[in-house]
Amino acid sequence: DAKLASMAGSEALYKAMEESRLTDPLTGKAVTPDKVDMVVNLEQMGSSLSPLRSGRKDFLIMLGNQTMPKVDQDMAHFVNQLYRTDLELAFDYYGSSKFTEVFFRKVTDLKVFVENNIPSILFTSGITMKTNKPDDNVESLQLDVLAKRIIFIYHWIENML
Repeated sequence: DAKLASMAGSEALYKAMEESRLTDPLTGKAVTPDKVDMVVNLEQMGSSLSPLRSGRKDFLIMLGNQTMPKVDQDMAHFVNQLYRTDLELAFDYYGSSKFTEVFFRKVTDLKVFVENNIPSILFTSGITMKTNKPDDNVESLQLDVLAKRIIFIYHWIENML
């Protein structure tokens, strides 16, 4: 948390990992950066107010850093088909490679993990005019699409492990 406070939450999490203050609740062992296989960030997941070019409401944007170049698109399409989520998948931020890079490396909570070469992925439905505003409420959510996104992300992570 604390995204709006210069991403203080993700910075604090990374620092806790570096200092071995984060522990696995099952084993009690320290979770240090070298033990992290992948960081997954879910941002603005329930909206369909900023669709991709096709205009479909059931889409998902997946962005990965240099340690996950081009995100495994074949795996994403396989999961999408196998679990019948049928989402329109995008692997850049609205077709702009430059904005994708800036958004991924500078604007998201993944910044500290990317800077420290930890494989990272962002799932999002994009920023809307309602993002972080008082009128960003449950009425702006597409719950049926959110459910499909959750199913897809769960199985994508399951297949990546």
